[in-house]
Amino acid sequence: MGNSSSISRYVTLQAINDSCEAGSLLSGSVLVTVPEKTNKSPGDLLIGTTLLFIGKEDVKVQYTTTESDGNNGTRSVTHYAYSKRDIIRAVVPLTLTPNSSISMNAGSYSIPFRYKIPEDLPSSFHHASHGGHCSIRYKLKLQFKGNDSKELALQIVSKPYNGPPLPHLVQPVTSPVFLCCCVPKGSITVAANVSNTRIAPGRQVVVDLGAKNESSSRVDVISATIYQRIHWKSSSHSSCSDEKIASSMFRVTEDMRAKNKEAMREMKRQNGAGVTKGPSSDDVYREILNAVRDGVNQVTLMIPADAKHSYMGTHVSVAHRLCIKAKTPSCITDPEIYVPLQIVPANISSGPSPSPYALATPMNTVNAYPDGWDPNSVTTVPVVHASYVGPVSYGGNEVTANHEIMNSTNAVPTAPPLPNPMDYAFPRLLKELDSCLSIKFKLEELLADPHWKSVISSIQPQEFISVLQKTRLDFDKLDVAQVLCPVIHNFTCSYSVAILRSVTNWLRIQFVQAMLPYIVDLKKNKEVLVAELSDWERISTEKDFETALLNGK
Repeated sequence: MGNSSSISRYVTLQAINDSCEAGSLLSGSVLVTVPEKTNKSPGDLLIGTTLLFIGKEDVKVQYTTTESDGNNGTRSVTHYAYSKRDIIRAVVPLTLTPNSSISMNAGSYSIPFRYKIPEDLPSSFHHASHGGHCSIRYKLKLQFKGNDSKELALQIVSKPYNGPPLPHLVQPVTSPVFLCCCVPKGSITVAANVSNTRIAPGRQVVVDLGAKNESSSRVDVISATIYQRIHWKSSSHSSCSDEKIASSMFRVTEDMRAKNKEAMREMKRQNGAGVTKGPSSDDVYREILNAVRDGVNQVTLMIPADAKHSYMGTHVSVAHRLCIKAKTPSCITDPEIYVPLQIVPANISSGPSPSPYALATPMNTVNAYPDGWDPNSVTTVPVVHASYVGPVSYGGNEVTANHEIMNSTNAVPTAPPLPNPMDYAFPRLLKELDSCLSIKFKLEELLADPHWKSVISSIQPQEFISVLQKTRLDFDKLDVAQVLCPVIHNFTCSYSVAILRSVTNWLRIQFVQAMLPYIVDLKKNKEVLVAELSDWERISTEKDFETALLNGK
């Protein structure tokens, strides 16, 4: 009974709830049978055995090459590329060890375990298309000494988003209108206000439209459409699926009607005389801003219940965006603007938040009972408390091949060395952030340590930017800023300008709104920050500046 294949006959996993929320407590049992006429305890049987919680990206990409057919012609040959990569690999602690105090008598033993699922895990999902697939999969793996193992598949749902709505005022986009790509017909300016860009399946997003037609071309319709793109790759090969998941039409208002010849001549005369006329003026910006805020022309889009959660990984990404498009007659330019969206798990609880240690409900065993199992005489070993956490690794263990990958790795994470006082420095902070899934959650964890709080509160603008660059999703960068800004010493207007220059354009207004309450020299150096803003950003954040100044900054 010394090899792993014989031992696995006497050890198996009890199934647990097959759908768990990130941040909840996973529970189950390892079932062990100690055979008759053996001098071994349950702990002896588990020598070299590790219980692992594993999450992986798993992709298969179909692609074709052209080869000679041997008859002076060519043929297409189908190939497949496969990749797997760990999202998480964690050791789940078990109670029993060799020489345990449990009796060495033959019999049936249940060894319970509890494991707190990390809060920052992405949801399980599977998508098949174009002859391939992409998945995020989770499992419990009982790994024996050698290559033998037993596994149980799990479904994980990301922790619900409990933050406030994240609205977005879309900067007006002015599109020149041309007939047949060469004859100028004027311009059309489109802007929008999106009630929430971080939205859950089954929820609604309201889009208010502001549009101004300064062309001789009519606008037939203006649509709002949400698209979902799933992209997966292996080596140099990739596949992509695009899907329209929601759509609606705005009303065509008077401001969208085509200008007649007399109106176009008057516009040309004013422009020739040096009269400012166009969306660059404050008056026009304020007119459009009022239009998108008054709710006169709006549509409501429902996110379908089966929409995938947004995700940015190494081999798999799921992205969403809102497209607002003005449709003009044939051979005329169609102005359009795009707004990124993030689909997040729904917060379905209307009452108090559930305990983070809510137990997953055990189910019937899906693996066969171990050989010799006696359900009427089972010794249950005391459970390991869930606060004890085994070694964890994030990312890595990547395998790519041109054939199906059956067992990518049997690696077991090891505990990192404890930091000494000299390790509490910014370079080490970046390494800590490299080994996590959520920069926001990791920073919140580190800020609970006085040593790390001292390091984080002293970071300089370029270091702040380096932390943002570790964050994959643009939406998550705003979350990171909201964690960092309140704890930074001497957070000045110049500091905020450096940060603002590093973020993508569509996030700049949200970043200004997030930073303003924490700028220590706003009254004295407000103009330093204002000078960095575009006209639209300045007008859109006027009330935010007023509020921050009233609060004494």
